[in-house]
Amino acid sequence: MRALLRYLAPPALLLFVFVILAPLTSGAGARGETAQASAAGSVPPAGGVTTTVATSANVDALLTSIPFNVSSMFLFNVTSQYWMSYTPGAPAWLNESFTEHIDRGAIVWVRRAPSDNRGGVSWNAPSELVALNQAQTLPVPPAGRVTAGAAGTTSVDQLVAAQDFEVRGVFAFDVAQQRFVSYVPGVPAWANSLSANGLQPSGVVWISRNRGDQSATVATVDSLAAIGSLTSPATTPPVGVPGSPTVSTPPVPGASPASTPAPKPTATPKPGATATPTPTATTPPAAAANAPAPAGAPGMVSGAALIRHLTFEDGEAAMTSEQAPPGGIGRTKETARAGSSAGYALLKPGDERSFAGGYRAEWHGDDHAGKGTERWHGISYFFPSDYNQGSNSATWNDRLIFQFADQGSPMFSLHLDVDREQLWVRRKLPNRDSNGNPQFETLGRWDFKPGQWYDVVFHVKWTTDNSGFFDVYFNGERKVAYQGRTLAERDVTYSKWGIYGQPTHLLFDEVWTAEGPGTLESVRP
Repeated sequence: MRALLRYLAPPALLLFVFVILAPLTSGAGARGETAQASAAGSVPPAGGVTTTVATSANVDALLTSIPFNVSSMFLFNVTSQYWMSYTPGAPAWLNESFTEHIDRGAIVWVRRAPSDNRGGVSWNAPSELVALNQAQTLPVPPAGRVTAGAAGTTSVDQLVAAQDFEVRGVFAFDVAQQRFVSYVPGVPAWANSLSANGLQPSGVVWISRNRGDQSATVATVDSLAAIGSLTSPATTPPVGVPGSPTVSTPPVPGASPASTPAPKPTATPKPGATATPTPTATTPPAAAANAPAPAGAPGMVSGAALIRHLTFEDGEAAMTSEQAPPGGIGRTKETARAGSSAGYALLKPGDERSFAGGYRAEWHGDDHAGKGTERWHGISYFFPSDYNQGSNSATWNDRLIFQFADQGSPMFSLHLDVDREQLWVRRKLPNRDSNGNPQFETLGRWDFKPGQWYDVVFHVKWTTDNSGFFDVYFNGERKVAYQGRTLAERDVTYSKWGIYGQPTHLLFDEVWTAEGPGTLESVRP
């Protein structure tokens, strides 16, 4: 059974299990007992995890309604597979992503403080979940990934039938024992630790989508794991009795989650406000001549499942910078590829080294991909007249503006050469030299001119054998066509963009990520 779970559990679920739950399970419950799916609102052991539902966007009200000491809380975004976290008492910037995205109806994972070992603590399932009486249709995740939400039924088969995609497996959680139970359609009953009628209607479930399933489009908005509609009331409802929260209008069972902003990844956010750069006076174009109005966010674009579309417009939650000096990353209205705003990265000669090493002002994609994954990444760049911000003798003479992270140096990276006014692409070889240093090869170079927008598209299949590929398109023209191994030292990668290296000022817009077979139009404005 453990081998079966390892096979079935997708990356987002494994991340939750090992990062959040694994440290908590020692001594939690009698391991000889049969695990049972729990209702939301079940009281976990000290240091354990349970689930509840937010009845408003008021985090303080949510904390007050929980009858034990909380060490942390988590939200999950089904479309992007992001986790967002909240730690009581932490600086506001650390909790910013959670507090900006929590809304009425959102399912919240709650970790009890390890020091809170009081007995006799009681809690009930949230009233919104108790009211459910039919199998819930959950937001469609990307192929091979997971969705989460309320069961609404005791029958696993009914829950599977209610989904709009091919189900690979269903997972529920035993709060008392801090253990997962699972159900795989079509396998013998003895192989399932979750019985066919073993769900709690008011419990939270995970559902894994088949890797090769192209039968349904990914949720068309960035959908939080939630019940009913994610719509905040005009005023915050009063805090109810712990364990029995009340709202004026409960969500409608089975309704689809409404639009929420694209989330920020929670990895190492930057404190403080973000200033707008002041580049050398130029008269940039309002937008590229062929730039249309900002596209919407369809769930399927030219055959590829959409994972992300960032426009940097007002009201859109921008990505959180993982590594940047104060004012190093933000929005600007000096020009845009589409719409009225763009993102910027600004690294100046006097900026300090990042706490994580190196001189950088980068944004983190939090879009991890592993072996066999086919991805499309699109981004538009604008190089203002002051894109060369000088030099910093403390770092090497290079400028990375897009990279696919690996152990140490990235596997593939897009670079800016200010001396030749060229962009160039580098690949890291899978083997190091005799001294243990990484080896690289240049895959292509091409010219650019300041003061105009350029569209760059990466089309890649990540493999450790020769079946992979890495293509780069510049304004629709393919500049790189690499065939072969694409993963170098690790079996997973993610994207970062901005500036890493010498001082530079650049703008970017229309950042897209899509998964599966597609075309250039999958990730181009």
